[in-house]
Amino acid sequence: MKLKDIKAKDVMTKPVVCVNLKTSTEELSRLFIEKNISGTPVVDETGKLIGVVSKTDILETHLLPEEYRESPTLYPGYVENIMVPIVSSVAEEDSIDQVIKLMVEENIRRVVVTDREQKVVGIITPMDILKFIVKKSEG
Repeated sequence: MKLKDIKAKDVMTKPVVCVNLKTSTEELSRLFIEKNISGTPVVDETGKLIGVVSKTDILETHLLPEEYRESPTLYPGYVENIMVPIVSSVAEEDSIDQVIKLMVEENIRRVVVTDREQKVVGIITPMDILKFIVKKSEG
């Protein structure tokens, strides 16, 4: 089977743990630890994809000056302040070939899979792709 014949929906992890703009960084940290994940999509109140947030985004806040981190007006400690708002996503029917190309070209480690309304239906990481390839090769 060629990679171009494999669809995103065949490889993606679902259901996906998502957060919203008002999720606190403390709650996000606990979620990452409990679910053993390193990043997650950020969705609006309708479930539409609006960004992603990762453990690196949380860690980078510790590089900020202490007076900034401790100020509720400068840094209120919510996902909306640390997320990456620009997100590359793919459709369920897109090929894994396209997913890999996107990961390489944009140097990203997770690709969100969305439906026609841009609602999150899955997520794909390099590990998901490797697991799928190994599983197929083992028959």
